[in-house]
Amino acid sequence: VPDAVDAARGLILAGGRSGVGADVIAALHRATGWPIVADPVSGVRQLDGVVTAADALVRCERFADDHLPDVIVRVGRPAASKVLAQWATRATGSGATLIQVGGPGVIDPDHNVSAVCSIEALLERVGADRRPPGQWLGSWIDAEQLADAAITRALGHFDELTEPAVARTVADHLPAGAELTVASSMPVRDLEWFGGRAARAHSNRGANGIDGVLSTALGIACAGRTSFVLIGDLAFVHDSNALIAVGSRRVDLRIVVVDNDGGGIFSFLPQATALAHTQFETLFGTPLHVDVAALATAYGVEARIVRSASELAEQMSRPGPWVCCVRSDRRRNVEVHAILNAAVCDAITPGVRPPA
Repeated sequence: VPDAVDAARGLILAGGRSGVGADVIAALHRATGWPIVADPVSGVRQLDGVVTAADALVRCERFADDHLPDVIVRVGRPAASKVLAQWATRATGSGATLIQVGGPGVIDPDHNVSAVCSIEALLERVGADRRPPGQWLGSWIDAEQLADAAITRALGHFDELTEPAVARTVADHLPAGAELTVASSMPVRDLEWFGGRAARAHSNRGANGIDGVLSTALGIACAGRTSFVLIGDLAFVHDSNALIAVGSRRVDLRIVVVDNDGGGIFSFLPQATALAHTQFETLFGTPLHVDVAALATAYGVEARIVRSASELAEQMSRPGPWVCCVRSDRRRNVEVHAILNAAVCDAITPGVRPPA
């Protein structure tokens, strides 16, 4: 166990597929006084000391500079946020120690992991006694509260049902005991960045994250569970044959499709502005021009288009199988994300004091 675990400025990054129980992660938080940056697939966003808006926080230059940790304990897989990963790499480049705990094999894409060990070994080193909350933890929690309030306010100012608002609505209205499968690309990121403390999900993240999303959720439903899906139109069409004969089965499958007619994540990448619009659409946007609701209906599944958060919440309360479609615009979605991130930075800049 590295000596760095004795540092006051530490961070616990909790991700999916860790094989580590929430109680053990909570014990490490209590023993160290370090905040927990938890993504939805970690299943630990309900713990004390959790930060859910880390992506937006580290996009704020002053906060990112003032809150570089001396040690990072990454539990399970990395989060989806590239910005958070780059900030963590910046921290290790400045001397921070990155410790990997659990997870499916060796996870070191940036070649900056200093040690691999168990949380039990870390707890044995730091001791089980609760460390009193200090300015470091307090600064993170203050920022988290301001950021979440800013996101909530900003989402309420849009006339349309935005893609981040879809993720937040799904997270807030997911029934107890229900399972959520979220597609990779933008759905998993919107749930991670804007889903808040209630966000919890499973995601098939791998070489190709759009494979088998509906099939995974259908398998959960066939096991007798209420199974939700948050998915984009590309991933929905890619695995739409999973809906064959769903209407004749006794499965509670509830599918929310964000239909922005293409691959939304590419609009956030440099090629979106480097290429002519027609060329970008051909190579990256890849619009399908598919009527998602009509496709679902062709499989015998009830389909509905919703245009507000209240309509979406009401639809979520209905037993499945059904498909609910929310139409969106990829260019507008980039603007919405920028507005939300700016709102967070504006909220925390005057309200969060740098930790000692």
